Amino acid sequence: ADGDGHSNLEEFLRGYDPNLAYALKDGVTWVEQENTAVTDTTLSKVSSEGQVYDAGAVGLQPIVGDGGVEYEIPWDDVGPRYIGLSASNDSAAEDDIDFAFFIDVDEFTGGIYIHENGSYIDKVSDIVEGNTLQIYRQDSTIYYRVNGNIVGSTVASTGELLVDTSMYYVGVQFTGVKWFGDD
Repeated sequence: ADGDGHSNLEEFLRGYDPNLAYALKDGVTWVEQENTAVTDTTLSKVSSEGQVYDAGAVGLQPIVGDGGVEYEIPWDDVGPRYIGLSASNDSAAEDDIDFAFFIDVDEFTGGIYIHENGSYIDKVSDIVEGNTLQIYRQDSTIYYRVNGNIVGSTVASTGELLVDTSMYYVGVQFTGVKWFGDD
């Protein structure tokens, strides 16, 4: 063990590097909310100016060194959303998130996509209940994982990052989002 309270096997199965002392936190504390409400561990879009990406929030806890965000897709996934990491929070728009997963629930084009700085990079998975998504920085490189498998990387990142979200329809939710990082 590396002193973070988690076994190396547990870290490996969750997709973390077992040689690093990451601490999976209990949950994200949401701040800078736009058109959202928080109940327990759930961030929900509650109002809108129409069907647009105008709702979201960021995590209070900054990620300074290595670390990231984890989100498990629920069974009742009802609308498109983005979750990822950003250097700043200028708006609730999807293009404001620097490194993100786009979760597209459309019956024809649906899937999980990597989205960086306003551009789609690649479709990396179909949507399956229980898919665990992680975006994290390790040694100044951003990595994307679905169910523990690396599905994208190569982007360099330094400086402070925040967990960031963007939601399209009223009723879209993020529940149980966790963050992790160097202690």
